[in-house]
Amino acid sequence: MAAVAARPAAVFGCRPGVPGGVCFLQERLVLHAAGAACAQFHTEHRRHEFIPGRENSRGVRALAVSRSRRYLAVSETAAEEPALTVYELTEGPPRRRRTLTAAELPAREAVSLAFSPDGRHLAAATGPPEVHLALWLWEKRRLLAAVRVEDAGSGVCQVSFSPRDNARVCMTGNGFFKLFKYSKGALKQVNLQKGEPQNYLCHAWLSEEEIICGTATGKLLLFESGELLWQTDVEYRKSPKKLDEGARTKDYASCFDVPCEPTSEDGDSLQDSLPQISAVASYSKGFACSSSPGVVLLFEKTNKKEVYEESKEIWEESSYFEYLHFPLHSASITGLDICIRKPIVATCSLDKSVRVWNYKTK
Repeated sequence: MAAVAARPAAVFGCRPGVPGGVCFLQERLVLHAAGAACAQFHTEHRRHEFIPGRENSRGVRALAVSRSRRYLAVSETAAEEPALTVYELTEGPPRRRRTLTAAELPAREAVSLAFSPDGRHLAAATGPPEVHLALWLWEKRRLLAAVRVEDAGSGVCQVSFSPRDNARVCMTGNGFFKLFKYSKGALKQVNLQKGEPQNYLCHAWLSEEEIICGTATGKLLLFESGELLWQTDVEYRKSPKKLDEGARTKDYASCFDVPCEPTSEDGDSLQDSLPQISAVASYSKGFACSSSPGVVLLFEKTNKKEVYEESKEIWEESSYFEYLHFPLHSASITGLDICIRKPIVATCSLDKSVRVWNYKTK
């Protein structure tokens, strides 16, 4: 009997914790990490096309797409050694262009990736305990430079290029904010870190000189040419829907005199005291950030001393957003079953919801 080869037909969800894990390739084409592979989802035709991972891959660790949307870099955790691969996103199936390895680097997966503005260079940050920054001329598989980042703690790392300079790189993480410039075959740090170290979770370039950073304690810090220019604290916000749900839960508990202790999943009391700026992105008037689940804050530039001020608060369930895709689970899936006679799958999750999927119509 001939062997039966299984191939994926649909995916319901994204792999969490992948830097660069969701992005638009075209107006109606979304790329996202899915387990040990990447998936391209057409929002209009509602179909998936898959970019399979390498053999023995244990999952996608980080993604990056070039500004031209022509190249995709994928970092994978593998059974033998980590893999860093660059694909060309052609009209047909994506084509593997280069696999990058170097004996000078420790055998650790890259946890953050970034293409230079011209797409010729690729920066890769490896994860703790030994954090390294590597710069590749990827088309020729040439490692141009690598540097070890001192005083790096555990946690999230992010690397990015200046929007107009192929030689300037920013790297942030737990306890460090560093700017590097590639010159004469080496990555040289060009800023001096001052003040109390912060756990930086994210950053974004606002101009050639300005970088906005978000921290694990709800701080926004603006740096200009590596010097701290402005900072502010952002409070934890709850959307009106969650406030209403919380009020109803409190009323219900008080009526029956039932003691209510916060669980590790809810954890609202802990989050209230410690907001986290988990994402930040620039736009034409300033930047957007999120310090709470389902809440986006917009900041616009001013001529005042404050430099930037909050201009709008947007909630997930508001009229500003509509789903291009069906709503997915927001936490781990703990149960799964499939119907025998119909193309239907049912799932339950730690997000306290049960969902029913049709894997034919998607």
